[in-house]
Amino acid sequence: TDKGVSSLATVVSARLEVDVTVWDEDPEGRRIAADINRHLPEHVRVFGAYSTPKSFQARRACVKRTYDYLLPAKCLGLNENGER
Repeated sequence: TDKGVSSLATVVSARLEVDVTVWDEDPEGRRIAADINRHLPEHVRVFGAYSTPKSFQARRACVKRTYDYLLPAKCLGLNENGER
């Protein structure tokens, strides 16, 4: 995401060296996700990992983006009750 922007449920691409047999027992990559999470801050979580072709790029594979803009009421000339 851009600087100062938050995101939720973001798909990212990462190239990892993983034994291919890992996917046989854990096709959703929950064990890999847990290993990655041990190195991340508490507010950043990985929920799963999937084996993809080398050509996969999350940014280019995206089929939908949704943006929500939150503005302080004062910017819109409203008080805390939502009235002008």
